[in-house]
Amino acid sequence: FFSHRSTTAGKIDKCLAALQVALDSGSGPTLQAAYTALGQAYHQEHRYAEALQCFERLLECISAQKALSHTPQKETYAEGVVCCRIGLIAIQVGDYEKALLHLERHLAIAKVNQDTVAQGV
Repeated sequence: FFSHRSTTAGKIDKCLAALQVALDSGSGPTLQAAYTALGQAYHQEHRYAEALQCFERLLECISAQKALSHTPQKETYAEGVVCCRIGLIAIQVGDYEKALLHLERHLAIAKVNQDTVAQGV
């Protein structure tokens, strides 16, 4: 148990360092990867509020990238995945309004992309 916790805490520290590097570089894809990794690490530690913050920042990054993209389909797919993650974590913390908002957005994106798996069809 203790070795797992120290390993995960070490992972959070590494993710925080990677996020700082990504923020300094200004690279959109690197920043997205850093927020994803940090959000997942916080989620593993049941630090849901921090995980939500990471995934919400990730969603902002994806939206900004999508606005600049000539082929926004990749960003739209990623947006749907992140909305789903936010929705599921919001359920875990009892924020059902946020969960509903993001899961409905995820479903709308899945329908546009004709992603029957994400739609649960």
